[in-house]
Amino acid sequence: MHGRGGTKFKPVFDRLEEMQGDVDGLIYFTDGGCWESESDIPRPKRTPVLWALTANDDVPFKWGGKTWVEVKKK
Repeated sequence: MHGRGGTKFKPVFDRLEEMQGDVDGLIYFTDGGCWESESDIPRPKRTPVLWALTANDDVPFKWGGKTWVEVKKK
């Protein structure tokens, strides 16, 4: 797997906002590439977020936890 453009994170975080109280946490698997700026994404107030990133990539947001996932090519 590899990135092919840019991910729109906002729809997921909009839905998370609607589900406040029903979700204990969010793990978002991504290569970190997106079209949105940090100000475009509503930072969850009560739901912890963990960004699971592919090796050597980073998410453009300063909030949330981060971990890196090794993706082996076949």
